[in-house]
Amino acid sequence: MTSTFTIPHTPPIMLVSSLPEAKALAFNIVNTEAHDLLLPTDWMVIREIETNTAIPEEITTYRVAVRAKANAKTTKINSKTKLSTLQTYVTSEEFEEWPTKNALATEEPVDEEPTTEEPGEGVSFNI
Repeated sequence: MTSTFTIPHTPPIMLVSSLPEAKALAFNIVNTEAHDLLLPTDWMVIREIETNTAIPEEITTYRVAVRAKANAKTTKINSKTKLSTLQTYVTSEEFEEWPTKNALATEEPVDEEPTTEEPGEGVSFNI
């Protein structure tokens, strides 16, 4: 007996009929979400490497939590041996939960007061 289920994420909503295919899609969802959550603070990691400017502790804690949650979800996906139990997991609130960061700015800062070479010749920002 073949069963299928829909993974409730868009885009796209996909029907799968095998456990390996369903796991691959679930892994993709987890990896994409983790990527999307980490991306806004990646510039801080690059800045730390290039200028030795420390990443705020709250951001480091958040990034570690996102990676830990992704690893936990991957472990849980791997533990499923039936499509029905995988479906139950990927449609659960637990699967949807991710760490949240506080209201720290995630955009790269720009100097408040730009410096100019000559009036009318453009503005340069120190980063």
